[in-house]
Amino acid sequence: MYGENTRVIREQLAILLRQHRIQHRIGGPGIPTLPVTTTPAERRLLGLQLGRYRHAVLVWALEAVRAVDPSPHVPLADRRDRSPATELQMRLDEWVRLSMRRPTIEELNSPQRYPMLAAWQAAARAASLGEHDFGADISFSTLRAEQVRTVLKDAATVTRALIVLDQRYANIPGWRQLGHALRVEEAAERCIAFAESHGTDHSVDLRGWRRTLELIEEPAPPGLAGVLHAHHNLLVSLSSIPDARDLRRIVASQLIVSRTIGGLAPEDTALREAWLDREQKYELLQRWTRDLYGQVGHGTPAVPHAYLAANRTKQLTVDDLHNEPQLQKLLALSRHIDVRLGRIIEAGTRKRLFFERVPLPEMDSRSAALVKVPAAEYIPVRSTAAAGLDAFAREHLRAPRRSDDRSTDSQQSRTRLDAALGPRSSGDGQGPVAPAV
Repeated sequence: MYGENTRVIREQLAILLRQHRIQHRIGGPGIPTLPVTTTPAERRLLGLQLGRYRHAVLVWALEAVRAVDPSPHVPLADRRDRSPATELQMRLDEWVRLSMRRPTIEELNSPQRYPMLAAWQAAARAASLGEHDFGADISFSTLRAEQVRTVLKDAATVTRALIVLDQRYANIPGWRQLGHALRVEEAAERCIAFAESHGTDHSVDLRGWRRTLELIEEPAPPGLAGVLHAHHNLLVSLSSIPDARDLRRIVASQLIVSRTIGGLAPEDTALREAWLDREQKYELLQRWTRDLYGQVGHGTPAVPHAYLAANRTKQLTVDDLHNEPQLQKLLALSRHIDVRLGRIIEAGTRKRLFFERVPLPEMDSRSAALVKVPAAEYIPVRSTAAAGLDAFAREHLRAPRRSDDRSTDSQQSRTRLDAALGPRSSGDGQGPVAPAV
């Protein structure tokens, strides 16, 4: 996810920006009272590795600007005619060509002896993962204008941090300075000023590449872990719109799960309140779907997992609810199922796959039964009704959360990186550059 990957990059760069006496941090000289623990040859190898980690972050910044730059890259274009994004893209492209090769898989995952290298490693690993976001849905054509400017500002801020670190590491053996720092800094500051003047939208943090969920084929473990197993498979199986009967079965299973866990949870706890609140929602949803009709759909793969989830939940005891991490995972999975069911109901309503039973003020004379029942007709579920099934799914199953911890963490990392960088220059390229240590 874009927000998670960029958060790690910003946090690690903020840590690195607060570090001084760089030679000492890789075992070299710097503090007279502490011994030197590495040779110049060893420090040169560390400097080369630092350069490869920097290359991964540079490539991420370049790919980010490319993804949100609508104009083509024209090398011979007059500099005065280039947009801020195009100018930064050209400067970063020059830096990437002058930089070193990418780090290997072993370099991205092997443990590091020095905290400074561990911070660079974490930033490079997040940058390598973050490149997948630009192949998913982080691009100029899929984002709103405010979100595009957010990505551009993030890349420009990371570039500013790399400029400072490039100057600060100049005396490390094996470290290759990239040059033209003032021009790159000027291009980055133009992008930041452009984004700030036109507005940004941090909701882009919730977009990007996500790992595809797969069914768990292994035998289910006992207890709460087995309930988690069934809910995971239920979420994976809810990839298509079920017919009305299968939808009722899935809703009934989730009602049983919520009622059972809510009854077993300790009194006066947030966990109990969350499950009881979910029970009330599914009681109402069960009433809404009672008169629902629709034979088109494919919910067969999900129904067995819904049955297993309800059956395994019935077998839980109070002792099974002592595992707090598993309870939180189950609650998170149930919220994802709520959102998925809400989307299914909205999609089925929009495509007119679901019909609702409307009683008529007359008896059903077509029935062959001895006891006649009131007649009824089935009409498409009205998506515009203020108190209909579609509105209930939209307001109660897909209601936005008051806050998203991941988005909040990403915004806090932006603040920390800005604080570590300090105030920007006026944008004329004459701002201060950190001296080498």
